[in-house]
Amino acid sequence: MELLMSIMMMAIERIITLRFSRQMILTMSHMLKFVAVLWIISLCLALPTLTNNIPVKLYKFRYVCDIDSKTPMLYPIVRLLIFAGCLLICLICFAAFSSMFWLVSREYPRELNSSPSNSSERLPQATTASSCKLGQNLNLVKLVFLLLILFIFFDGPYIILNFYTQLRNSKELFEEDCFFETGPNVDSVLTLLRFVFPLVAPLVITIELHVDIRESCLHQKLSSAMRFLLLSVKRYE
Repeated sequence: MELLMSIMMMAIERIITLRFSRQMILTMSHMLKFVAVLWIISLCLALPTLTNNIPVKLYKFRYVCDIDSKTPMLYPIVRLLIFAGCLLICLICFAAFSSMFWLVSREYPRELNSSPSNSSERLPQATTASSCKLGQNLNLVKLVFLLLILFIFFDGPYIILNFYTQLRNSKELFEEDCFFETGPNVDSVLTLLRFVFPLVAPLVITIELHVDIRESCLHQKLSSAMRFLLLSVKRYE
């Protein structure tokens, strides 16, 4: 759950930064408070497992302790709603960014066409700076969206199976002759698939940031070359 909440926090931070780019909305204290709230939610979901009302079982082939059968249905439903809420917030953030990027891509050429012709020296600088900043923000949003896709791909099957098992074997739906249990091979494969995400995510982040830094350096070099070319032309005029 902490992984999905962290991705949700990154998506919220990106959309707020883009929406209020000229204002300091998110500070370090705000982020620390937000992280503390997420940890409190996780602890509140974990504390009921210490009581006798939520039985806990060791799953040998999942290498984890999780809730057992005959658990009240309300507990897995609350967890499922929190997961669905985090995923929905992430999708809303990406939809909002897509609409913002579409509007900017439509308005930006109009601003360039409406600029006066005598501002030839200022226009390339503004164009390069704006496109560079927009490209960096786009790369960061793509990175967060890619992490969300990887999380759904690697952790999604395990989470879906886990919630289905908990709801199917809950106290309200439990039947002795219809006990649902997955095989050891399925548990092992889905558990090992979950461990791929912590291995792939740092590589994806490193590659994306390396490409972003390289593109930023390229934009700076192109901007310097453009300014030098304009100054040379004005000198010979």
